[in-house]
Amino acid sequence: LLDGDRKRRLPLFPKTVGVVTSASGAALHDIVRVARGRAAVRLVVADCRVQGEGSAASIVRALEAVQRLPELDVVILSRGGGAAEDLGSFNDEAVARAIAACRVPVVSGVGHEVDTTIADLVADLRAATPSNAAELVVPEERALRERIEGDRRRMVRAMTTEFGRARLRIERLERLVRDPRRGLWAIRERLSFLRASLARAGGRLGTERRRSLDRLARRLITHDVRTRLGEDRGALGRLRTRLREAGPPMVATRQRRHGQLVARLDALSPLKVLARGYAIAIHGPTGRALLRADEASPGDALTLRLHEGDLRARVEP
Repeated sequence: LLDGDRKRRLPLFPKTVGVVTSASGAALHDIVRVARGRAAVRLVVADCRVQGEGSAASIVRALEAVQRLPELDVVILSRGGGAAEDLGSFNDEAVARAIAACRVPVVSGVGHEVDTTIADLVADLRAATPSNAAELVVPEERALRERIEGDRRRMVRAMTTEFGRARLRIERLERLVRDPRRGLWAIRERLSFLRASLARAGGRLGTERRRSLDRLARRLITHDVRTRLGEDRGALGRLRTRLREAGPPMVATRQRRHGQLVARLDALSPLKVLARGYAIAIHGPTGRALLRADEASPGDALTLRLHEGDLRARVEP
């Protein structure tokens, strides 16, 4: 259960986050508060007892229940701080095995940073507090935008570099094809150099060396430039074909990845949640978003924030 190799990485863009904790505890309030200030995700609470008799079995049942959601991406197992005996259910073997058997990554945020339980050691990632667990699971919208922009810049640089290299190679081959005389000029210059060397050597060269030099000169003169020209033309044609075949798929792949990231970011936008018919109730006296009905008193003014515009309301007795 404690093997580090079995631990899984958290999803980069979770859409649905299961929260296994007490629905009446402070830990849930902290998780909701942190998640609301970051990217829009769906929080599904699996209520359970987190201390006392029967709490370990309650946690196991909640973990099993939340996994029935087919769209579940990650689970936060959490509770607030307390005495060592209050955290006993998170040291239970059944809870540890339920965490290890979970089909999605589990992040533990139990107690405070100084508290360590067996659940923390078995979980895929340990958070210091419930708030920290929400920070680790729910990405910041600004960070998502920066990642998309970074991917876009890297894509542009890679494409520019690749096409630049291909263009330079094509230009070099085209110069050789347009002017095959350059290869012949190089041969003639080499021959002139060898003849000059022979003249300077004079009588120091023997008959055999003169014959070797003559054979080399004849080989250079009879070199078939057309063969080399044909090879260069073939290489140029193959390079052009590869560039035509590889260019569009590479661009399409990069554009498709960029589009997927943009679509994922758009799906995480809080406006998408409001567009599905939900509303945020803002408490007039405090300016805070309401999580529970008992946070407002009769007569309090409310602002209902909709997808398009706001509505004013008042709590009736």
